[in-house]
Amino acid sequence: MTSDRSMPITIHAARSGYFVLPGVFVVIGGFVGFSVLRYPSVNNFIGALLPLAIALGFVAWLSRFELAVSHDALEYREGFGARQRIPLRDIGSAELKWLAGEMNGGRAFGPRLVVRNHAGALLLLVNAKPFARHELQRVIGALSAQSSSADAGANRVSAV
Repeated sequence: MTSDRSMPITIHAARSGYFVLPGVFVVIGGFVGFSVLRYPSVNNFIGALLPLAIALGFVAWLSRFELAVSHDALEYREGFGARQRIPLRDIGSAELKWLAGEMNGGRAFGPRLVVRNHAGALLLLVNAKPFARHELQRVIGALSAQSSSADAGANRVSAV
């Protein structure tokens, strides 16, 4: 184990995501709400509230994203999904990659943190889009430090 002061690390969705993703729906809801207030004959409060409710749903969804590295495990929670925990001793490599195709029985497009075991089998596929890149680099650095402190010299943890 390592005595690195950078651990444990816990990262959440980037702040910019909280503005970009729900922002479109806030603008639409604001526009419709303004129209309802400006022209009282147009009674469409549901048209104003629905986009705002969707925006709140996106905020709640983003707030659930979490990636954590402790002294003994890597944990990942995706949106409203279950938490996944992988012991650090099982991790052989972790790379930040751009995927465009089928992987792990489903489609994986865009940036992903691909975590594999020592034999190269896929352990975890992390959706990297909600996280800030510099935060993901911190996680990869912590995994690299953990990997280099282990006896297994074959461990490879890098950012591509």
